[in-house]
Amino acid sequence: VACFARHFGRSPDQLGPEEIRQYQVYLVEQKKASWSAFNQAVCALRFLYGTTLRRNWPVTMIPFGKKPKTLPAVLGPEEVQRLLACVYPLKQRVILTVLYAAGLRLDEALHLEVSDIDAARMLLRVARGKGAKERLVPLSPRLLECLRDYWRKRKAKAFFLPVKALSRFFRGKFLDGLKKLHAQGRPKLEDKLAHLADREGFERWLTPFHQMEWVVFCEAAPHGCDGPDAVLKYLARYVAGAAISDKRLISHDGRRVTFRVRERGKKGKGNRRGVCSLEGEEFVRRYLMHVLPRGFQRVRYFGLFSHRQRAAPFGTTVTTGCVSSGVSVLARRWERP
Repeated sequence: VACFARHFGRSPDQLGPEEIRQYQVYLVEQKKASWSAFNQAVCALRFLYGTTLRRNWPVTMIPFGKKPKTLPAVLGPEEVQRLLACVYPLKQRVILTVLYAAGLRLDEALHLEVSDIDAARMLLRVARGKGAKERLVPLSPRLLECLRDYWRKRKAKAFFLPVKALSRFFRGKFLDGLKKLHAQGRPKLEDKLAHLADREGFERWLTPFHQMEWVVFCEAAPHGCDGPDAVLKYLARYVAGAAISDKRLISHDGRRVTFRVRERGKKGKGNRRGVCSLEGEEFVRRYLMHVLPRGFQRVRYFGLFSHRQRAAPFGTTVTTGCVSSGVSVLARRWERP
């Protein structure tokens, strides 16, 4: 409406059907506006004159534009084959092949696992389809051979998509989880965070996090871990503390270092304590493997895991609500000095 008024240099209540027709011609012939923009202008003018100003002439005189419908460009079998042959490396080629041959969505392909491939019946099971609906899709012999070749070379069990796509997917899920918790009033934002209690203010605060690239590390939860609390307890070993604490050191005779270790039983169960003795050079070598390269910072120095957040329940509540029980996902960001 403002553009319409500026075009004629007068208030809209002083304009009529003839000016509207001229403005529509201007949008199509001079401004070359898209049909979506054209119809948005029509809707705005219809509401202005029909609801706000209540003019006595019919608003149906303001016609909508018809968006032309064209047939999509469909590639032939040979063109698809040439296109997929140009994709390198193997993982990206398999991703495109699965999405094209099975017609999967991004989220469905992300959660595809080896157990979902039914070679006997030539079916592909989509466990997490749109609307949480499970379905079966046909599996072509060529796609089956492609998946078998990928499995033989990579021994992949899940996650066909590259880590960058996974990190962006996790970023969206994590921030969406924050918005849902905020809508439920969890956590309570007080004192210095009181300005984030408003929904619009909270979403503005989240905007920069949508724009930055996240670094995501993903692995299966350890054996015996079930639920977000167990996953957070597991992650705490990597976001706090040093490589080895002083109380674990037993003795040093000038050549060998003796220290206490934690020994796991079969299948990761059990937590026995033992003693290990290493040559001094080997002990230092292993310790230096935990020293970060120049320019990197530990996770605990930033964000929800930093010391300043220990007294606040915000970080724990948000993280517990957003981390799934089946997979432990840690998003971290490093900064260079």
